[in-house]
Amino acid sequence: MKPEDDWALIHKPVTLTLKVIHNDKAGETWSVHRVEAEVADVDADRTAWLVTRDGIPIGVPVTQLLPRDPTESMPHAVAYLAGHELYREFHPHAGEARTTRRWLDRAEIEGLLNDL
Repeated sequence: MKPEDDWALIHKPVTLTLKVIHNDKAGETWSVHRVEAEVADVDADRTAWLVTRDGIPIGVPVTQLLPRDPTESMPHAVAYLAGHELYREFHPHAGEARTTRRWLDRAEIEGLLNDL
């Protein structure tokens, strides 16, 4: 999708899947949250600013928004998916990151949504 088409995302619904993994002395545990939101705006850096039903703003790179229906294309899709994972290491070794973040691909998002 070209940057000049970003405006077409405004007001489109997005299902955001948030996965949080905690690793501590007791082991690894994780949770998944499904959040319904709407694209409120897209800024010059191509961050889509979503607003959840509870009014919480969340920034998602436009490149990480996926048409909910894979047969549709951006920016003409009716609705979108996005997924993010945050891995928290409570006792990192020297030189290890305390948190790791990544965006999820379509298969990971769909798998998590099917498990909810």
